[in-house]
Amino acid sequence: HMAHSEWFQEKELKIIENWRDVHRREVILRQLREKLRLIRRIYPSFGKTVFLELKITNPYDREHCFTMKMDEDPELRVVRSLKEWLSLKKAFKVDTPSEHDLISDKDQLYLRPRETVYIPIRFQSFASGVVSDSSVGVPPAIRERSIQISFENEKKIPVSVFEIEIHPRPFIVERTFHFFEGENDFLKKRIILDDIFEGKDP
Repeated sequence: HMAHSEWFQEKELKIIENWRDVHRREVILRQLREKLRLIRRIYPSFGKTVFLELKITNPYDREHCFTMKMDEDPELRVVRSLKEWLSLKKAFKVDTPSEHDLISDKDQLYLRPRETVYIPIRFQSFASGVVSDSSVGVPPAIRERSIQISFENEKKIPVSVFEIEIHPRPFIVERTFHFFEGENDFLKKRIILDDIFEGKDP
């Protein structure tokens, strides 16, 4: 009976020790994420494209494979097409290196020792509601929120953590068009609208 009691007590101690190890790792990772966290703020409005790049550097003296972890959000995505990336860089006048197939389909990133790359991110929302209105029955507005993107090494330890803060802006009416045409006549006009691309800051 004593041997069984000692075995049970030893098993409980191992469970507690394992729990402490896991808990300690979680605390350390949480503190590390907080220390590495870099905040990027964007100010989108309806239909406007917001483009930004995240700078990632391999901190090791050897090649390494990193994994990208990103909160699921239908309005924020990584630009995987080189053609689209180059088009966005031209529209936003961004002059940084770009390359084909930078991130794999499994969200993995292979970097040479101390190599630095830029991860293209695009945000666009067609939520047409009034930003300051949360009433029931109106179209949804762009939600103010934060989206986290992190890059982890092979041991699942983060090396870069980005927090994208989304601060929506209301509609801006810049001009009004007035058209006058006779009754039962067809209106034939060509209206040239500004590009939908817009910078990050207001």
